[in-house]
Amino acid sequence: MLLSPAEFDSRLESGKLVITFIGMSAIGKSYRGQQFSFIGFRHINCDNVIASRIPGLLQSEDVAGLGTWMGQPYTPLYKEREAQYLQLEEDSVSHALHSIKGNTIIDATGSVVYLSPDIQKQLKDRSLVIHLEAGETAREKLFKQYMTEPKPVVWGDSFNRNKGESDLEALSRCYPELLRYRLKKYISLADVTLPYKVARDEKSDAHEFLDAIKKGLAH
Repeated sequence: MLLSPAEFDSRLESGKLVITFIGMSAIGKSYRGQQFSFIGFRHINCDNVIASRIPGLLQSEDVAGLGTWMGQPYTPLYKEREAQYLQLEEDSVSHALHSIKGNTIIDATGSVVYLSPDIQKQLKDRSLVIHLEAGETAREKLFKQYMTEPKPVVWGDSFNRNKGESDLEALSRCYPELLRYRLKKYISLADVTLPYKVARDEKSDAHEFLDAIKKGLAH
């Protein structure tokens, strides 16, 4: 839903602004969503919704617990759980889009670009899609965070192991490819792409981030 700056302001003031954050895991989507909740936005965290629907996961477990459940692309049951995760994500996004009340942030998972064309179209039609970009300079930082703080990551066809490679070596080689593959998909889905330095600027508050989004609409 591409808006003009004036339409953006009008929706914000009337309580009808729906924003979907997309981007790689650990890029800051949930951090921004929490910020926006402090200024009156409803924050729908899709990972938390998914976790609540998986038997065996405690309600108190956060996204890290979900990442442990899902595992790595080389672990047993990964493909089965990857498929289960994507179906639950499809359901959670559909439910979010059909339960909008007031200004809302839909905090999509990093794998939103693997969802059905119909759900992606609904996101575009019913919300302003903002891509928080992970630049090339962020690659190593995101990978280290992924390894130390496991989060659910859909690899699709982006993981493979060369002869003689360890699990870690294969992950290290394939992760940049995963980033590059997803980057094209995120940009295609997004109405506005915010660069890494803006997306990860922890000094900016929700109001300043709204201004950054509006500036993106003006270009």
